[in-house]
Amino acid sequence: MRVAIIGGGAAGMMCAATLQEMNSATDIFLIERNHSLGKKVIISGGGRCNVTTGIHDVTTVLTNYPRGNKFLTSAMYGFPPEAVYAWFEMHGVPLKTQPDERVFPVSDNGEDVVGVFERLFEKSRVHVLVNHSAISVKKNGKQFAIVCKSKQEVLLVDSVVIATGGQAYRQTGSTGDGYAFASELGHTITPLAPSLNAFFTKEQWPADISGLSFQDALITAFGNRHIFEDRFSSHIRGLVDLLFLHFQR
Repeated sequence: MRVAIIGGGAAGMMCAATLQEMNSATDIFLIERNHSLGKKVIISGGGRCNVTTGIHDVTTVLTNYPRGNKFLTSAMYGFPPEAVYAWFEMHGVPLKTQPDERVFPVSDNGEDVVGVFERLFEKSRVHVLVNHSAISVKKNGKQFAIVCKSKQEVLLVDSVVIATGGQAYRQTGSTGDGYAFASELGHTITPLAPSLNAFFTKEQWPADISGLSFQDALITAFGNRHIFEDRFSSHIRGLVDLLFLHFQR
């Protein structure tokens, strides 16, 4: 059995580790366009890597996904936050839960999280292909043919996992390629929308209060003929709903 995973981020690394632990005889090809794995993982949480949430009630966690919570339900119950916590501690990364329910490595170093997977892959049949940028995924009989940029060979596998992420933080390699691969294979892509949004103002005073945050925030915008209001509210204690920054357009 040969499996290709396109994308060496959080989802791709965990997928490879899980497949390897389930069947050590499987040849797994982890394809990553960057020179190393987990680039976005390392910079998340300000470099500390927010691994999971300290809230163990899956229903409560799912209420904080305004879109896609139904899609996530089976995966969340199959590998809930407490299982994520236990997995990393079992693999040598002690974790801590902050008062705001965010979970970080005790070391406050995201590289320790990526290091877990790198050590696992060294002793397994996971073939880590860094500096490999997949440009095409096509069905080839009962197999899949993957072509990588600047590489002459075509990788043939029995199964493909697309774990390329979305389009946030494009500088880390998340450029939305996975949507094109899925379309090539006959899947339908739903309209995309950001989970985090920024509002730019003409006024300069927001820069003076940069860093100030609110929970349960009500936003009111006055138009020429209408007044628009929307409320941003999270059910998770300590999660920021509105944050002022100094950025200017």
